[in-house]
Amino acid sequence: MIHNDGERRLLIFFCGWGSDASVARSLKFRGYDTLAVWDYRSPDFPAIPDRYEEIVVAAWSFGVAAAACFIAARPELPVTRRVAFNGTLHPVSDSLGIPEAIFSGTLSGLNERSLAKFYRRMAGRREFEAPLQPDIAALQDELRAIAALSVPQSVWDFAFISDDDRIIPPENQHRAWQGTPRRSVEGGHLPDFAALLAPLMIDKELVAKRFGSAAASYDSAASVQRSIAARLLDMAVLDPEATVEIGSGTGILTDMFLSRYSPRSLTLVDFHPRAVPGAVLAACDAEAWIARRESESVSCLLSASTMQWFNSPLGFLAHVRRVLRPGATALLSTFGPMTMRELEGIAPRLPYLDPSELTVGEVSEDIMILSFSSPLEVLRYMRATGVNGIANDAGAALRLARSLPAGPDGRYTLTFHPLYIKITR
Repeated sequence: MIHNDGERRLLIFFCGWGSDASVARSLKFRGYDTLAVWDYRSPDFPAIPDRYEEIVVAAWSFGVAAAACFIAARPELPVTRRVAFNGTLHPVSDSLGIPEAIFSGTLSGLNERSLAKFYRRMAGRREFEAPLQPDIAALQDELRAIAALSVPQSVWDFAFISDDDRIIPPENQHRAWQGTPRRSVEGGHLPDFAALLAPLMIDKELVAKRFGSAAASYDSAASVQRSIAARLLDMAVLDPEATVEIGSGTGILTDMFLSRYSPRSLTLVDFHPRAVPGAVLAACDAEAWIARRESESVSCLLSASTMQWFNSPLGFLAHVRRVLRPGATALLSTFGPMTMRELEGIAPRLPYLDPSELTVGEVSEDIMILSFSSPLEVLRYMRATGVNGIANDAGAALRLARSLPAGPDGRYTLTFHPLYIKITR
C-alpha cells in the first residue's frame, strides 16, 4: 500500500514489467487509498482489505494482462472501473500485443545493457526511476510467467494508447481494444498516469456534497436537466409496477413521472434522495446499490443526468439490463463529449463517453446551448446546479472568468450534449 489514509475506495495499480511501486507514487487521489502491484512471477495476488466499498483497477503494459487475471480470480471484489495504459489482454501477439519475435529476442538477450536500452525506449522523454540492482534472471522468469498467463477476456472502461509507443505497437493496441472506449494520447510507452487518471477518479462524497449544497437553487436553475427529464418520459410507455429511479436528487424526474404514473412500488436511490410519500429511500452510492440488486426485479428504471458521475457507466448499463424483468424498460440519460466544451483547457471536465461507445440499448442525442451575459453568470449557473466543481474553487473560478472566450455577439455559452438511452428486455 503506497497511500493508506483509511479511505472507503481503493485504486489498485498494476505496474509494467521491469518497474516497481515507484511508477505509482504520484497516484494519490482524494477519497482513494492506493495499492501498487508488480512482479508477476507468482500467480498469487495481494489480499485486499474488505473495508473498501469500491475499487478502481488501473494497469500498465504487461500489468493489464495480470490485472485481468486478478479481476477474474476475485469476482467478489467491488471493482467498478478498469483502465488500461498501453497494454492489452494479449501480451504476446503479432497483431494484438508485443510481436512474438520481439518478445523472444528480449527474453533471450536480456542483460543489464539491453535492459537499460529497454528503459530508454520505454520512458521516451519522461523521467523513469529504474529499480536498483535489477535481477536479470528474475526479470526473465517474470517474462516467461507473463507469456504463460491464461488471460480471460473482460470488459474494460477505458484504454489509453500512446501514439509513439515503441514497446507495444499502437496499431496492435487499437485492434485489441475494438469495442472498448479508447483515447489516443501523445508520447511514448510511459504516460503521465496521474494526469490521465485524475478526471476518472470520481470523489463521490465530494459530488454528493456539491449537489447537496446546490439543492435549494437546483430546481429553478436546472433548465437543461428539466428538458432532459421531460424528453426521457416521452420515449416510451412504462410499466410502473416496480419502479426504481437512480440519482433522484431533488425530484425533477420523480415529479414528472408521478404526474403520469402510479407505481405500486417506487425506490429512489441517491446520496440525498428527496422524501416522497410511499417511496422507499436508498441513501447511498447508486452505482454500488445496483450491483447488489436482485436480477429481474425491476419493471421500470429511470435515471436522468446521473451516470456520467459513475466510475463505470458501461458497467452500470450492464447492471441495468440485468435487473430488468423480461419486457421491462429503462430510460436513462447522460452527457456526451461536447458537454461544456467551452471549458476545455481552463477547467476540469468529466471523461464523457461518445455515443458510439454506448453499446447497450437504443441511443439518441441532442445539443443544448445556454447563453450568458458574462463569465460571472456562467459561474453562478454552475454553482446553482452543482454541475462542475469549478464554481467551488476560487482560484479555478478566477481562471475561468479570465479565460472563458466570448462569442461573436459578446455573450458566453455553455454547451450540453445529452445522450438518451432506451433499454428494453
